Amino acid sequence: MPVPYNAGGPAASVVLIDPTTLLPYAAGASATGPGTAATATRVTYASDGSSVPVTSAAPTSVSATITSGTALSSAAVVNGKVSSITFPAAWTAAAVTFQGSTDGGATYRDLFDIVSGTATETTVSSASVTTLTTPTGGIQRNLRVSLVDWISYTHIKIRSGTAAAPVNQGADRIFIIGLAG
Repeated sequence: MPVPYNAGGPAASVVLIDPTTLLPYAAGASATGPGTAATATRVTYASDGSSVPVTSAAPTSVSATITSGTALSSAAVVNGKVSSITFPAAWTAAAVTFQGSTDGGATYRDLFDIVSGTATETTVSSASVTTLTTPTGGIQRNLRVSLVDWISYTHIKIRSGTAAAPVNQGADRIFIIGLAG
């Protein structure tokens, strides 16, 4: 399904981006290839008839903290808009996995991907996350993620380690979760 992306223009100006090719779709948003900008207050997808409102809200962020001596973060309200995750500069070596809630934060479940027909826990190794140097010389790790992968989750939690082998952190670790506008 195409994803609406506001390119910074007026509230009703939107470019529909195909998440698999990252190319813009034409107005009407079908899966038949790239096109040009659409103008609407709601975008209706021809493939299934669903629609989403078009907004010009600026991106925002929320935080999730893994407290010292624990492996699972506090809940972050994301409302299906996760676009990036900035990792803390300090990190006790461990993979990173996730839990998601689709019911407003009442129930959390471990997140899995389907790889070659097999369900595997959604995992990011600390070593595979891009290391960035900030303008002030600090180091941050930032993970860019696909909106499509997170669209059904109202809340998420971040885990140090896996569900089977969580790794407690040696200090408070604060993640910044970027949310699309």
